Amino acid sequence: MSALETLYAMDRAQAVATLRGNYTLFCEALDEIAANNPVAPLAPRDDTPREAVLTQVVELLRRDGMVILRGLFNDAEALDQLRIKAQQIKASGEKLDPSVGAYDATVGGQIWSRPLVTHYRAGMNPDYLPPALNAFLAGGLFGDILTRTFGITQEVKPTLVVVDNMQPTTEYEMQWWHQDFVRDQIKAMILIDPVTSENGPMKIVPGTHRFEGQRRLIDFSMYSEEGFGDIPYHYYNKAKPNTVELTGEPGDVILFNTRTFHAVGRPRSYQRQTLTAYFADLDTPLNKFLRDFNPGHQV
Repeated sequence: MSALETLYAMDRAQAVATLRGNYTLFCEALDEIAANNPVAPLAPRDDTPREAVLTQVVELLRRDGMVILRGLFNDAEALDQLRIKAQQIKASGEKLDPSVGAYDATVGGQIWSRPLVTHYRAGMNPDYLPPALNAFLAGGLFGDILTRTFGITQEVKPTLVVVDNMQPTTEYEMQWWHQDFVRDQIKAMILIDPVTSENGPMKIVPGTHRFEGQRRLIDFSMYSEEGFGDIPYHYYNKAKPNTVELTGEPGDVILFNTRTFHAVGRPRSYQRQTLTAYFADLDTPLNKFLRDFNPGHQV
């Protein structure tokens, strides 16, 4: 029997327990999923400029796990509204105990402040965003990019949006390297302010989203051990020379697969404000498998 046949023949609880304790079976199952569901080679559907750009973006996401789309969101009024919202989040966050979040009706989201650093965040329903931005995120472009990146067919909308306000600090260098989950998930980060090396740019190692080599041990650890997400230094150190620092201007959009190794730097000179949309409910073969054999914590 194949790895998948073996697992699906078991009681679900038995299959989960077996997977959590068997690295070889885990790898065989994920390899089998990929082999059974090859993503079709990408080719433009027509000769329009939009299709040419879309094809290039999808190729980069598949190969590198990330791409920067310069000036993609160019609604100046909506960006100004986001800056106001980010400042409201900061004002609310300054009143909070870092360990306790609170809903703020003015912002329309759950606000929390991260301990140790001056970093305020609000998670909210996309309906509370400026209408132009909500329409942008739920529009056809992201749907086309994501469905064609993974070879799936579904309506794609963000499941969560998070607005960040990070204030300058010299106490900490950066967030530690991590990946978010084992599953297929894409984030779209829209820069609200200019982002340079001085105000905490995203750092990422292109290509580390692929399930190969020693990289497999990280996914297995996340599946088998609740809450494991940080990248052991000796794994990251091998990939470190390929690190890319993602700087840009307001309206630039960073798309990245959250299985890549990534981290956020700490602002040194001035604040960094961004909005990140989470595209989590992708109906990919990997995500279907993880739903069937969910170990009881986020994977």
